[in-house]
Amino acid sequence: MTDDMTHGSPHGISVVVPVHQGERHLQAVVDELLPLVHPFLTPDRHLLQVVEIILGYDPGPDDSARVSRELAEKHEIVRPVQFSIPDA
Repeated sequence: MTDDMTHGSPHGISVVVPVHQGERHLQAVVDELLPLVHPFLTPDRHLLQVVEIILGYDPGPDDSARVSRELAEKHEIVRPVQFSIPDA
């Protein structure tokens, strides 16, 4: 059994954040995730690192789309993705 902390590079993970009317909370969510871009050790000793934060937003009535794009401009690991709502 190998110790991930001393052998090998960290496992890269993507965090997908579903966004619906979240313009007031997006900055705080991203701020909480940004420290995890540095390798960290899980309780069971796996070395992980967040390599991208995907903000999946819908074309809702608030400004989530704008905030998502602004966060992507500030942080290169943030990726805004607009989801379409299919016609019923």
